[in-house]
Amino acid sequence: MITELHSQRLYLRKMKASDSLSMFKIWSDPDVTKFMNISNFTDENEAKDMIQFLNELAQNNKAIRFTIIEKESNHIIGSCGYNSLDFENSKTEIGYDISKTFWGKGYAPEAISSLLDYAFTHLKLNRVEAKVEPANVNSIKVLEKLNFTFVRYSEKERKISWKAYRFKYLFEINKRLILVPLPILNQSVGFFNFCIKFKSLTQSWKKLIKKSEVSLFSHLVAQSCYIQFYKCERTTKLKNK
Repeated sequence: MITELHSQRLYLRKMKASDSLSMFKIWSDPDVTKFMNISNFTDENEAKDMIQFLNELAQNNKAIRFTIIEKESNHIIGSCGYNSLDFENSKTEIGYDISKTFWGKGYAPEAISSLLDYAFTHLKLNRVEAKVEPANVNSIKVLEKLNFTFVRYSEKERKISWKAYRFKYLFEINKRLILVPLPILNQSVGFFNFCIKFKSLTQSWKKLIKKSEVSLFSHLVAQSCYIQFYKCERTTKLKNK
């Protein structure tokens, strides 16, 4: 399994026990862990245990986590990696976190691009997934920038910690994916554009809209996706006649 990756500004290497203090500073920040599968750490030993756990998964080819280092300063600025590796189904799920000090510099998409390149080119996987909570707007923008496709809205997916149940969106990107960019929400909502698969099933959107647990905001997202998909589907059918 690969132990390091490089991009223009970043160096990604396998996590080391000596990274514990730097990672503790990141993982103890509630603004960073807010949308992660952990509660913010309160002791450096928690970071040590987490690094050991992640490296054990890597040894068994089940997952791998990289420490992200800024080349210019040689500072540890976060972590990213493959949360799960499913070679049988040729897919993986990615995760990432960046120190708040380094937000807004484009480091997240740069790191993820390295993960995508390695997953498709060297691991020979066909699909990369990312699960994001609806409120995590910045992370969704990152995935959108990298041409991830909105797949579905999953409910009550339990976090690894016992923090809470949360709603999540599932995004994915494929090797040979034809994307149809669709405007999802109007300016009054002030959000972003999803890219959805043209082959998405209309029925799935109907079910989503009917879910009573979906918040008003998520309802608008689902409804807009359904309307835009229906228009696109309808136009195509007319052209084919």
